[in-house]
Amino acid sequence: MLLKGARLYVNTRNPVYPWLQDLGAAVDALRPSNAGFAALDADFAPLAEGARRANHNAMLGRFGEAQKRVKTRRFVARLLGEPAG
Repeated sequence: MLLKGARLYVNTRNPVYPWLQDLGAAVDALRPSNAGFAALDADFAPLAEGARRANHNAMLGRFGEAQKRVKTRRFVARLLGEPAG
């Protein structure tokens, strides 16, 4: 969803929330209250282009093809007893 530019709402108590922020993703906070989430004053407008780009880059940087290749090379090097580079 983040890769395609969707606006994502995450509960601030969820451990994924700070992780996504650390990746540089633009996520909106859900803050639970006694009134529940029904009292949410959310912005349902589409993300700005800069936020969409940030989310796209955050996901590719973590899960993209280039990152998979780097991790696979490190894994194979470890299996072969070679220094990972």
